[in-house]
Amino acid sequence: MQTAKTEYKRSYGLTVKQLAERIMQREDNIYYRMESIRDVIYKFCDECVKALENGEKINLTGLGTLTPSIHAPVTMNIFDAEDEKRIPYVTVQYRRSTKLKNSMNNKYRKNIENGFAGLSEHCICDTRQRNTLIEKGLLKVEGENTDGD
Repeated sequence: MQTAKTEYKRSYGLTVKQLAERIMQREDNIYYRMESIRDVIYKFCDECVKALENGEKINLTGLGTLTPSIHAPVTMNIFDAEDEKRIPYVTVQYRRSTKLKNSMNNKYRKNIENGFAGLSEHCICDTRQRNTLIEKGLLKVEGENTDGD
């Protein structure tokens, strides 16, 4: 039995396997095998998880900073044990480095000038965002006559 083919493909982002393959294919990699690269990445991720669980901030050079943040909602002395919205929780805030921020913004602006509203095929503007860019005159409408006739 065949199922209907959908255009939606779930994306898991950059996986450890894909990252190891990219490192393996680099020109400056002449010593490391795929297994050893993957092991180092897994150990790195494990240490990052342990650091976040211990409330430590992680600063990744060139990428940004991950900071755990505690949220304790105000209950106004009215607490219902079944109300999960009032249970304290932790989030991780990400702040990208200035260098990364500038390079991403420059690439995005250059893509807009070339008529593509996004960073890549994996990260494109939605319809509302595209309409905003068109309204502000930053993005040309496909098929629009620019001759002024």
